[in-house]
Amino acid sequence: MSNTEKIKLVSKTGFTVEVLNLGGIITKIMALDKYGNRENVVLNYENLDDYLTNPLYLGCFVGPVAGRTKNGELPIDDEILQLDVSCHSNSLHSCNDGLHNVIWHVDSQTADCLVLSYTTKNNHGVIDYKVTYTVFEETLTINYYANTHMKTYLTLTNHSYFNLSGNPEKQSKHIISNSIAHILSDLIMKVFQLNLLN
Repeated sequence: MSNTEKIKLVSKTGFTVEVLNLGGIITKIMALDKYGNRENVVLNYENLDDYLTNPLYLGCFVGPVAGRTKNGELPIDDEILQLDVSCHSNSLHSCNDGLHNVIWHVDSQTADCLVLSYTTKNNHGVIDYKVTYTVFEETLTINYYANTHMKTYLTLTNHSYFNLSGNPEKQSKHIISNSIAHILSDLIMKVFQLNLLN
C-alpha cells in the first residue's frame, strides 16, 4: 500500500474526516455527540491492508455502477454493456472494474477540501471522474462529477456504514428507536429478487 495516502480534513469547529486516495475511502468522520464528545461514526478496518480487499466496500467510492446488476448486463441501444461478474454472478458494485479499488489522483487539498480524480479507459470509451469532499462546521459534503462522450450507465455513491454511537461498546446506550426517515425524491428505482435493479 505504498501509494496509499491518508488525507485529513478539518473544519474550523474541529469536525474531522479522513479519506484514503485508495477508492476514495472514508475511514473516519469524527462527529460531536450531544455531550460535546467527538467519536468516529463510520465503521472502518483497524488495519489499512484490509482496505486492499475490502469485501464490505467500507467507506469507498462506488461506481461506475453501484448495486447488483442482473448477470452484469446493461442494455445501451442495440448493444449490451457487460460488467465484470468475477466477484458476484450479478456484478456487485462493478466488481473488479469498480472505482473502489483504484488509487485516485489528489488534484487539490486544503484544510477543509479534497479533490480526487480518476480516468477509466476501456473498450467502451473514456470516463473522467472527480469527487470533492468538503467539511464545513459540522457537515461533510461529497460532490460527484463524471464526464464522457459515450452512452453509459453511472450510479455513483459513497458506501460508508454509519455507527451513530461512535463506539461499539456504547451501542446499547445509544439505541435509535421509533425513528422515521424521510427522503426527498421525485423518483425511485424498484429492486427485485436478490436486490437486483430491473
